[in-house]
Amino acid sequence: MKANLRVNNVDEDLLMRVMEIRFADKSITTPIRSLNRTVPVAGLNEVFHRIDLEKISLISSNASTEMKFNKDARRERKDDMINLFFLSYKECKVPEKNAMATLADLQYVNSDLAIMPLCPEIIKSYEGEQLISNFILFIKEYLKIVETLNNKTIVGIIPARLPRQFLPTVLDLYHSHDVTSFVIDSDGSSLYSNPSWIKALQRGLHSLGIFDEGFIYNINSFEGRFSGKANITLARDFVTLTFGMDILGANHKQSKIPAERRIKMDSSQKGSRLFDPQTYGYTRDPSLEIKMAKMSNMLAQHREALRIQNVINAVSYTHLRAHETVLDLVCRLLLEKKKINKIKNKKKT
Repeated sequence: MKANLRVNNVDEDLLMRVMEIRFADKSITTPIRSLNRTVPVAGLNEVFHRIDLEKISLISSNASTEMKFNKDARRERKDDMINLFFLSYKECKVPEKNAMATLADLQYVNSDLAIMPLCPEIIKSYEGEQLISNFILFIKEYLKIVETLNNKTIVGIIPARLPRQFLPTVLDLYHSHDVTSFVIDSDGSSLYSNPSWIKALQRGLHSLGIFDEGFIYNINSFEGRFSGKANITLARDFVTLTFGMDILGANHKQSKIPAERRIKMDSSQKGSRLFDPQTYGYTRDPSLEIKMAKMSNMLAQHREALRIQNVINAVSYTHLRAHETVLDLVCRLLLEKKKINKIKNKKKT
């Protein structure tokens, strides 16, 4: 089942678009930043869990374990928000039929969309033909399960680490099953560092005639790293919205750095990273705890995404030059904000 959406405005060069997406009796307008239930703002509630074969086996063989999993998942829902439940499968082996059914059902009943489980370990564990054959098998086994008695929009997964040579094969498979919306799993990397891959993906969607029939959701995107003693760095996760992403999710990628070393690294930093909408960067703020900073960043990026919607609708961007880059767009968005602020200041005086 395709997403119920309407495209209102499109930036034809950068493929940035404002569109309304309906989920049953709720709707959102893109581009937008996801939130979670701790943030007192209506929007997308993103819930993320990791699961392995051992946990799947326990749930399959013990009703109490399954009930507890669903009970915990319900606690993370929020009735006035659109709830998107992500499961990340932690194994490199494609699950067998019964395990895949458990995996798909756990996701399905706890989400407003049927989102294919992420499978980062499968992508990292194989290369070449082994990689694409295992990933295709994973997709096929999932679709066999989820297409039975389904009344929700099915959202496919496209790993950002998938080599571009395999994109046509994957998109053709999804297209044959009428799947037109996708989650791009960056798995801790950044689409900012690989814009040509995004271009290949967008071209593939356009050639199949489905670019305007679905949305693209980016999750687990790298935020950026401070260089040396610098107190500001580009918000590489947020600027992916200017790459044609409709929805920006959170980064749930777990650090491989041992806990003790991580604590030392955090203490050596000059505070938590805080999103600055004036520069589209992160600054260091020693006054904020990490948890509070993350909540502040979600709200600030959510508000900035709403402002971008207004700018695109107002300007329509039909005057964009073909050679304009993403950074050019970011600069123009910031300049537009300065103009609006100047007008507001004049009115006050």
